[in-house]
Amino acid sequence: FKEHNRHIVSAQSSCSVCHDPHGVNAAQGATTINNSRLINFDRAFVTPDSFGQLRYERTGMYSGRCYLTCHGKNHSPLSY
Repeated sequence: FKEHNRHIVSAQSSCSVCHDPHGVNAAQGATTINNSRLINFDRAFVTPDSFGQLRYERTGMYSGRCYLTCHGKNHSPLSY
């Protein structure tokens, strides 16, 4: 994701804002598409987008889409 360095290094965001180091289980609604790359958004920082969606879609190697609101910006979707 082209803004990864900006979020992690420059903004000093924790990896856990987007990633769950312990994985995502079925009780949390885990799916292969929406939770690949250990994506499990921390709802203290990331909230649903204006359509009520909070998810990540893997669209290929090194590419995906995020549907969410973060740092006051609606991403519906944000593709990278």
